[in-house]
Amino acid sequence: MCADEVLSRCSGLALESLIEPGGRQVQYFVTGCAGFIGSNLVDRLLQDGHEVIGYDNFATGQPEFLVSAQQSSHFRLQQGDLLDVECLTQAMRGADLVFHDRFSVRRA
Repeated sequence: MCADEVLSRCSGLALESLIEPGGRQVQYFVTGCAGFIGSNLVDRLLQDGHEVIGYDNFATGQPEFLVSAQQSSHFRLQQGDLLDVECLTQAMRGADLVFHDRFSVRRA
């Protein structure tokens, strides 16, 4: 599934429609950014000129999936767990839209 399909299925919107009036690019926050789907979404958003904050704990994500994104000055990676509310809140500051592509499960 490509980034356009993820966007249209999740929100019914095309990437082009998520640009604020006046041309300001939206800042996206992508959880699970180092996974296959998350990293492809990040690459597409960056390709379209958006600012992207990627968030991942790398439990299953692969750092090599972010090689291209990390070459962009519009990408910021925050390593953290979704269960760490303080870290998550800090990382999300300034984001206009969140793509939640990962969840955490506590094991007994």
